[in-house]
Amino acid sequence: MTVARGFFFLWMVTVGIGCGALLAIVPVAGNFIVRPYFWPLIAVALFDGATALSGRAPAQALSLPARAVGFVAAMLIMIGIAIATGTSVQWF
Repeated sequence: MTVARGFFFLWMVTVGIGCGALLAIVPVAGNFIVRPYFWPLIAVALFDGATALSGRAPAQALSLPARAVGFVAAMLIMIGIAIATGTSVQWF
């Protein structure tokens, strides 16, 4: 596992916990113009942008399966926290 991939997975777990906690504390945030299922996708784009701006983009590029696993992990964590706290969120 490369350093970038390790940071990416840590970043996505943190994003999943943060998004889930936000939805648990402020359920109205789920009605924002950008739906909650896009939040981890935006986090993936921010990570890719930061990697590209670091100057080592070709060497640090993540594979598509790594991005998909990180995205799915963040979504499952976010949904799991929302369900565990009993928050009613409109996902779609």
